[in-house]
Amino acid sequence: MNNRFLVTGLVILLVILLIGYWVTNQPTGVLAPTQSPAPAIQRLDEITNNPEDFISQQVTVQGEVDDVIGRNTIVLDVPGEAINDEILVVSRSPISESVAEAVGVLNERQVRLTGTVNEFVFTVYRDTLDPDIQPDLVAVYEGRPFILTDSITVVEQ
Repeated sequence: MNNRFLVTGLVILLVILLIGYWVTNQPTGVLAPTQSPAPAIQRLDEITNNPEDFISQQVTVQGEVDDVIGRNTIVLDVPGEAINDEILVVSRSPISESVAEAVGVLNERQVRLTGTVNEFVFTVYRDTLDPDIQPDLVAVYEGRPFILTDSITVVEQ
């Protein structure tokens, strides 16, 4: 009879160990947190020289602010370019309360932003621009690629 209890006990122990192993090795449905890789920075000259490749595409760019022309509108310098040497950037939210303040914060600083490349058409994007902006300041960008973004970040160097 002792052998019978011993065998029964061993079988129960084996079943418990197998169940424990099976339970701990099942997927839980919860994925470990991962960090998404930083987006690749697109060269500005690629956008200005081949705009058809980027229209309606989201891009991350970095560049030097050449000019601030509105509370939410800046111009980035495109290095090494003679013809397409600037690209217009419009932020959906104001950079600051005034153009003068935006100039102080951004002029000739490196910035990084993620946004969508589109063809600039003043009549289409008029409501997105700073209401105080003079149309002639953006008229030179008509028909050219520009970037519409949610925010602009100054890159500390």
